[in-house]
Amino acid sequence: GVTESTTENAPTESSPTERLPEASGQTPASGDLVVNELHTDPDSSKGDANKDGTVSSKFDEFIEIVNVSGKVLNMTGVEVHVSTSSKVKVFTFGGLSLGPREVVVLFAGGNLQGEVGTGKPNSVFGCPGGKNVYVYKYQASKALSNGGGTVTLELAGSLLTSFQYGAKGCEGDKNQSVTRSPDLTGSCALHSVADVNTKTLFSPGRQLDGTCF
Repeated sequence: GVTESTTENAPTESSPTERLPEASGQTPASGDLVVNELHTDPDSSKGDANKDGTVSSKFDEFIEIVNVSGKVLNMTGVEVHVSTSSKVKVFTFGGLSLGPREVVVLFAGGNLQGEVGTGKPNSVFGCPGGKNVYVYKYQASKALSNGGGTVTLELAGSLLTSFQYGAKGCEGDKNQSVTRSPDLTGSCALHSVADVNTKTLFSPGRQLDGTCF
């Protein structure tokens, strides 16, 4: 993460859309998707959220998205925007069919393992017996501001969902992620506070207590 926004003077073009086979499913509508967790400020020693063996204040940042509808969603064209002092598009989905309660984790980068950016389930972040987890990279140059901001999902100019962070109890500069507590439906909280038992700092692809969605 960054203490000051790095997006104010950044170009506003999106990252290249993933060139993948056409996906199936219904077009997402408002309320079908939830931004469930954001990792804006990786801990300097315990922050290896992307599991590549290296802690990075940039590449271990992530955005976690969950399909909370009962439908298979065709994610083609869904845009991810980050707003601080300005609004910047950081990712556009290509061919991904996202089933009910399946999860997408967008990392800022790193030497990611397993299926990445393919529309196929990721074996490293998958949850045995749970729902599929898909992993992609968004534009690393568009760092999530530690000072707070809003992440939105949009399709053809229509807002699908948003997640705002930075208020008291949901600060982005505490060396951990912020998450909805309870998962999917709750308000924003620091991950170690929400996970009252083990005090973990992040949980990409899983619920905040480490269990499968």
